[in-house]
Amino acid sequence: MDATTNQACASCECYSQLTLPQFLFDYLFSQRRQLIEAGQGGAQPNLNNRIVREWAFPLPPLAEQKRIVAKVEELLAKVNAAKARLAKVPQILKQFRQSVLAADWSGKLTEDWREDNLTTEPADKLLAKIRNKRLSLSETDAAKKKLLKTFKQCAAPTDTQDGHLPDTWQYCQINDIGSICNGSTPSRKR
Repeated sequence: MDATTNQACASCECYSQLTLPQFLFDYLFSQRRQLIEAGQGGAQPNLNNRIVREWAFPLPPLAEQKRIVAKVEELLAKVNAAKARLAKVPQILKQFRQSVLAADWSGKLTEDWREDNLTTEPADKLLAKIRNKRLSLSETDAAKKKLLKTFKQCAAPTDTQDGHLPDTWQYCQINDIGSICNGSTPSRKR
C-alpha cells in the first residue's frame, strides 16, 4: 500500500517477482522477538537500517513461498477460530458453575448420598440444636426473648425452581444460623 513514514520508520519493499511480500512479512513477524532484542539505544532501543538490511532471510523458491504462505494462512485461521472458541470458555464455565451451584442448593448433587445415608440427622433437628446453642449463649432473659422473636418458620424463596427441598432439608433464615453484624466481628463464640 502507499504510505508515508517518518525517518524513524523503515519500510521494506521486496521484488515481488522473486519474493512474496506476505512471505517476507510472516518471516519478519516470526523474528519479532529477536529483532527487538537486536535493537540498540538507551531508553528506547530501536533498529537501524543496517540491522534490518543485514538480517538473515531464508529464501525458498517462489512456488514454495506460495505454499508456505497458504499453509500459514490456513493455520492462522485455525488459531483464530480456536482463539474465538477459547474466548467463550469463561462464559461457559460461569454458566456451568451456576448450574452446579443450583443443583447443589436444591439437593440434586447429593441424592445418591442421601439414599445411602438414611440415618443422617435431618435439618430441622440441626436447626433446633443451633437455636438452643444460640439461646444458651444469650446472657440475659431480655436477649433470649429478643432472639426468640427472630426465630421464624421460613417459607421457600419465590425465586427458586419450585421451592422444593429434599425431605431432610429445611429452609431457615441466615439469622437462624449466625449473627449478622455491621462490619465487626461478634464477640461471642458459636
